[in-house]
Amino acid sequence: MSTLTRSIRQHLAAAALACLTLAGSPALAQSVNFDFKTLNPASSSFVTCTTTDRCATAAGGALSFTSGGLTVGASGWTRSATGAPVAAIAMQDFNSGSTWAGLGVYPAGAFTSSQDNIQNNDVLKLDFGSRVVTLKDLTFDNHGAAFDTAGKWGFSLTAPTAGSTPQQFSFTANGVIDIPDATGSTFYFYGLSDTSNRTFYLSSVNVTAVPEPGTLGLLTAGLAAVSFVSRRRRPAAA
Repeated sequence: MSTLTRSIRQHLAAAALACLTLAGSPALAQSVNFDFKTLNPASSSFVTCTTTDRCATAAGGALSFTSGGLTVGASGWTRSATGAPVAAIAMQDFNSGSTWAGLGVYPAGAFTSSQDNIQNNDVLKLDFGSRVVTLKDLTFDNHGAAFDTAGKWGFSLTAPTAGSTPQQFSFTANGVIDIPDATGSTFYFYGLSDTSNRTFYLSSVNVTAVPEPGTLGLLTAGLAAVSFVSRRRRPAAA
């Protein structure tokens, strides 16, 4: 084998390894968990309000969380009697110790403990920016109390508008919610009740990142290069 041929093969092998490494980046992990009971938002995205709760810095502003190579912004909205959306304040509700109950919504300017969960006319938006993900499952919290399974909450892939109606789901007693997988970059969670134990905080979500076109190209190139190097290394038949 000539020195030039050996050098070409070495460079191809190195290129294949680089492509496969980039294609297998953390953002493409099988399942990324955002646990809003323990995750800390980016310090620049929140202020401490009501002594312990963490609030977005402005109405309509987003709390920013990063997990497994993905970043999500959480922002809040309320809907008026006519259904028109009004910017509200997304917040992370303090529970006890070093944990939080999860994400809730304050109507703009209403910093009271009775208004911090997601209740009737409140909407919590999760925004993954340019990344497309598949939302797989959720957990809700109500400060440890069992949910009233007759309660309802709403879900939509589109922003709230006047008169819009989200898809409705029922609570389970332990707050673990199994819904059909939903793919998108923004997700909206609606409160549909003010009754005790029918309101909620969003405690966690599991998502899977959809590979970006460029990453799929890198993966294909890496596999092709590996295949080529492998074929060239096979000994000739006797």
